[in-house]
Amino acid sequence: MATHPGVEVTLRPTPDAADQRHQLLVTWLNAGAREPDVMQLDVVWTPEFASAGWIRPLPVSKGEEKDFFAAPLKADRYNGRLYALPWFIDVGMLYYRTDLSPRAPADLDAMERTAGEAMKERGLPYGVVWQGARYEGLVTTFLEYLGAYGGTVLDDEQRVMVDSPEAVRALTRMRDELSSGVVPREALLWQEEQARFAFQNGQAVFIRNWPYAWRELNAPEQSKVSGRVAVMSLPAAKGAAGGHPTSALGGAQLAINANSAHPKEAWELIQFLLAPEQLLERAKEVGEYPPRRSLYEGAQLGGVLPASPAKVKQILEHAVPRPVTPVYAQLSRGLQVHLHRALSGQQAPEAALRAAADEMRALLATTGAARPSFPRAGVFVKWVLPLGLCGALLLAAVVLWRRRPAVDADLLGATLEERRLARSLVAPALALVAVMALFPLIYTLWESLHEHDLRLPQLGRPFVGLANYVEALRSTRIWAALGHTALFAAVSVTLELALGLVLALALHRAWRGRGLMRAAVLAPWALPTVVAALVWRFLFEQPGGGLAGLVVQGLGLMSHPPVWLADPAGAWVPLILADVWKTTPFVALLLLAGLQNIDPAVYDAARIDGASRWQELWRITLPLLRPALVVALIFRTLDALRLFDLVYVLTGGGPGTATEPIALNTFDTLLADMRFGDGSALSVLVFLLTFGLALVYLRVLGADLTRGPR
Repeated sequence: MATHPGVEVTLRPTPDAADQRHQLLVTWLNAGAREPDVMQLDVVWTPEFASAGWIRPLPVSKGEEKDFFAAPLKADRYNGRLYALPWFIDVGMLYYRTDLSPRAPADLDAMERTAGEAMKERGLPYGVVWQGARYEGLVTTFLEYLGAYGGTVLDDEQRVMVDSPEAVRALTRMRDELSSGVVPREALLWQEEQARFAFQNGQAVFIRNWPYAWRELNAPEQSKVSGRVAVMSLPAAKGAAGGHPTSALGGAQLAINANSAHPKEAWELIQFLLAPEQLLERAKEVGEYPPRRSLYEGAQLGGVLPASPAKVKQILEHAVPRPVTPVYAQLSRGLQVHLHRALSGQQAPEAALRAAADEMRALLATTGAARPSFPRAGVFVKWVLPLGLCGALLLAAVVLWRRRPAVDADLLGATLEERRLARSLVAPALALVAVMALFPLIYTLWESLHEHDLRLPQLGRPFVGLANYVEALRSTRIWAALGHTALFAAVSVTLELALGLVLALALHRAWRGRGLMRAAVLAPWALPTVVAALVWRFLFEQPGGGLAGLVVQGLGLMSHPPVWLADPAGAWVPLILADVWKTTPFVALLLLAGLQNIDPAVYDAARIDGASRWQELWRITLPLLRPALVVALIFRTLDALRLFDLVYVLTGGGPGTATEPIALNTFDTLLADMRFGDGSALSVLVFLLTFGLALVYLRVLGADLTRGPR
């Protein structure tokens, strides 16, 4: 750097995905890392990092602040102090086709009216497209509709307003757009790129997206709407008091690591990067919007922006930040669930927003203090109940020890040297089990007894006893996830056992090509689960319900193309079919091994006695196949209870939380929200559930499996 010849800047690569970059930075900063000195933060991370003490306030004067747009400065301020400065601004924008809407719509009614007319007159399949999948993009879409009605998620006093009448009207508007067909129901599965492709291919009149889409939409070689696109903020709702054009704020901020050994040089680097000439060059090279107002005056940005600098400046002035709170990430994930439930028809908008507001109020109470449920839990939950459970477990261990089977007499007659040799041979295996299995289990159990939120290190790790378990068992979402897990396990395992038995019986018979078929049926099981999930998602997610939709329509089972993954019941169809398709060969393999252990002489004797094929199956095959059936049942049930990767890729737990299993909820709690105490408690509950079920299976179904001959 010519202006700072003694300063060497080293770039440290981080993941492009915002959630992965967030996890990486949180891990580094919790460990007290001194580098990187300057960090690029998402616009919603600043209050979280400031609250945790990971970034330091910036020495920005009031005069310097004036040149920056107000919205990003509001997002970068925490407790009255500025902790970051915007590097570039991203804003939600409404793109519209000028050949179908020569003038910008004055309000939401005009937008819908224009979209409906174009659908009717031009035969367009879609009118308006936006991001409606259950992810952060849904929150930004809702935020813009909310601003159109004059509402807000949190007011300036941090009071929850997401269940206000304005919010209910905004969400009802979004739901009605889906119901009327102006917005396609497929939008409930769409993120930015799916919506862009629909608009880019000339299938829609309006699209809500971000500035990056401008270049793609105006590329003649790939866009059917090139040269016929204009931009604006989402317009206000007609007659809504306080409603205003709204653009959700995005973008990147620059902040200084609180542990940096070079804070002076870090601040100088930020000043260099935010110099007008640097921002202007960045805008021309990569199309990112500068955060300084002065750059939009004159012709400096002419030909770089999707509209005149004055028009883009107007859109940026309409930018609205998302709630400025240290717990925004968790707040947003909860809001996404309730918004998606309302839009997919699982809840009424008012009920969904009321539930979201209740969760937010409880969540915001955690900022700067332990959650309020812990004091209410009191001494009983923190000490008496855990000690009582420990005593009960100790008593149970003593009883089991006293009732243990008698030691074989031959073993008692072993010499001391022989017993020492036996112990020495077993010791390495026991040590490995202790290190690889018992230690993580014990540590998880210990972690579950503490309140530990990696994003809020200022709260410490207070001991809370069984409070995390009490909270989990009080959660309706946890019980719903357990119900989804049980439903999936019951249906999928039943189908897999039935189909696996049929397949095993077919492969057990002697016929030409049997060996080749045995190898071929294992192909689905050999595929990685993620690959299988992507294949089945492709089959069901395409417009018109995909290949599966064509099949059910061809059979006359449905009159309209289904949107499988946006329907609370329909989403289960590809999920269960994918698991049955992939895992039935594994069950068949286990049962085939069991069939091959049955002595053929038993069947010969039965046929001499006049037994039919059906009687052979019920009186000989199934009873003698019982050990293999029990093994397959235990393996598959325990595996189904740990359902994660298939649903993570195929449905994401949606729509809403209609297909969310307990393992996915645990993953989100541990790795997305970084609430290690709550997540560890859920992990222990899942372990106890699967372990207890395995014991029940062995007691009820497998009592005779380990007994020797009588």
